[in-house]
Amino acid sequence: MATVNEKMTAIADAIRDKTAETDALSLDDMAESIPKVYDAGKKSQYDEFWDNFQDYGKRTIYVRAFGYNWNDVNFKPKYDMNVTGSLQYAFAYNQITDLAGILEECGVKLDTTDVTSFAEMIYASTITHLPELKTFGVGGFTGAFSSNQLITIDKLILKEDGSQTFNNTFQNANKLKNIVIEGKIGQNISFEHSSLLTRESLMSIINALKDYSGTTTTRTLTLHANAKARLSESDIAIATQKGWTIA
Repeated sequence: MATVNEKMTAIADAIRDKTAETDALSLDDMAESIPKVYDAGKKSQYDEFWDNFQDYGKRTIYVRAFGYNWNDVNFKPKYDMNVTGSLQYAFAYNQITDLAGILEECGVKLDTTDVTSFAEMIYASTITHLPELKTFGVGGFTGAFSSNQLITIDKLILKEDGSQTFNNTFQNANKLKNIVIEGKIGQNISFEHSSLLTRESLMSIINALKDYSGTTTTRTLTLHANAKARLSESDIAIATQKGWTIA
């Protein structure tokens, strides 16, 4: 039968195995180490799950990846999400709120440089805040940001040629206030449900409109009446001088 000292040593060895500590442990130390063992177990479980879910950072396909049952508590990715192909429904139906904030907190990035589709990406989700999104591989944005919870898009980086199309892109985005657009909007686009857009956001949109002056091409930017009211005549003139109508 093992002695008390042998049993205590075995307990200390088991604690050190979980905490990676090497110091000798008194009885008091063992009691104080219980939370460390618990935290080590949580970390081990976290690593095991995300190493498998993200294939140690090598996963590139995230279609429908974060749907029902994902929320601010369990969405804590370990690796950068270097997405290729489609992000269709990637965050649809979930209960995540501040997506951009969680990614920053976790120290990881959502790299969408090689994404080919954002279709319905956040459909019926509770996401309020999206990070910078590069869209160079996308031809159009069908329902991409059609969410009645979305408030902020840090930056939407478009192609410079203005070729991308906008089909119900901001449908029902009635809480959208903040958006920065880089690149060129060259096709008809609607923010008809976004009554809360700030003037800064509206001017970012207007400044991104492709210049069709000197051509016969005309395009339409559709705004909610409340948003349009935040623009001065000179603001609107910037768009009209480029060949755009603000409806």
